[in-house]
Amino acid sequence: MKNIINIASVIIAVASEASTNNTTNTKSRLSKVPCEICGLLFDTVDIKEEHKKLEHVEHKRPSGVG
Repeated sequence: MKNIINIASVIIAVASEASTNNTTNTKSRLSKVPCEICGLLFDTVDIKEEHKKLEHVEHKRPSGVG
């Protein structure tokens, strides 16, 4: 009987840890900042804005160039 109780305790501990990890993963995904153009996710707005400048800029001539 003692072994069954120990096994049950281990199962509960593992399930609790898995639940906590799942919640953490969900929160980190929810805190990502999406690119409005392609949907990629970034950790910060600054990183997203730099991505947009590098990947989604229209190749225009500089102003004042005739």
